Amino acid sequence: MLIATAAVFFALGYLFSSTLSNSSEENAQTSCTDAEEFMEFLNHFNDDIRFQKERTLFPLLYSTFSNETDDTIDTFLIESAGWMPLEIFTNESTAVIIRQTPDDPCKITVTLRGINSGEFAVFTFIAEDGIWRLHAFENYSY
Repeated sequence: MLIATAAVFFALGYLFSSTLSNSSEENAQTSCTDAEEFMEFLNHFNDDIRFQKERTLFPLLYSTFSNETDDTIDTFLIESAGWMPLEIFTNESTAVIIRQTPDDPCKITVTLRGINSGEFAVFTFIAEDGIWRLHAFENYSY
């Protein structure tokens, strides 16, 4: 009886996870189809400062630690005049994680994780009218 119950729970879990996986894959394929290819955009964004500024939504939402003594977070708005260029692909000792948001295929986060460096940053890009733009930047580096 215990084996039969375990088998039923396993089958239900597999069916549920397969259904979720298939529906999220279908959503990713059906939404944002008119958006430019993200990796081409991201490479251009990283390499061209003028393009980067054009493709950033200002005022840009910027979050960071308040100070070095605690984990309190402050959020600011950066205006176009105060913009400093960002480099995403800068260092071989930084892992770059690109993740499409499951509930919104037109939203992609790019996370930088420094290996033994304390670097931790998150860039949020959203596609609107087929064009990717940077919508938020979080810097939690130490």
